[in-house]
Amino acid sequence: MPVLMHLISVGSALYYARAVDPTLLPALDDIANSQAKPTQDTLHKSNQLLDSLSTYPNAIIRYHASDVILAPLSPFAKIVDVENVGFLGDVR
Repeated sequence: MPVLMHLISVGSALYYARAVDPTLLPALDDIANSQAKPTQDTLHKSNQLLDSLSTYPNAIIRYHASDVILAPLSPFAKIVDVENVGFLGDVR
């Protein structure tokens, strides 16, 4: 029965990670990959995750503005002569 409780707890942590704190997702991915055949190591990892969540309950993520300008670097960004376009958009 404790394994079932940990599965439910990890599911709740996944919901929390998606909504509030995405830094938990790598740890949850590691636990989820081993949940098909849980071992004592899986139980230990999920305990560590739940301990971490209870130790740091107020997650804060700060986003800062940046001066980065995104520019498309694609061959489709330029004007292509329709008659000279081959298969999958390569220019002949």
